[in-house]
Amino acid sequence: SDGKGTAIYAPVPEGQARALKRAYVQAGYGPEAVDLMEGHGTGTKAGDKAELDGLHLVFGEVKS
Repeated sequence: SDGKGTAIYAPVPEGQARALKRAYVQAGYGPEAVDLMEGHGTGTKAGDKAELDGLHLVFGEVKS
């Protein structure tokens, strides 16, 4: 990538959410069982946004 656009390997929120949902199915429980989430945190604008958006697709709005 020349940094001017996204590459084929750029993170996609929908793909990250799909992988996480499949992992929960295989584990036999759902996102509601999660008490703590530690993100991957690449420290890049694209990576961090994709991760947060993907987590939002799985966990929805956070209510405290």
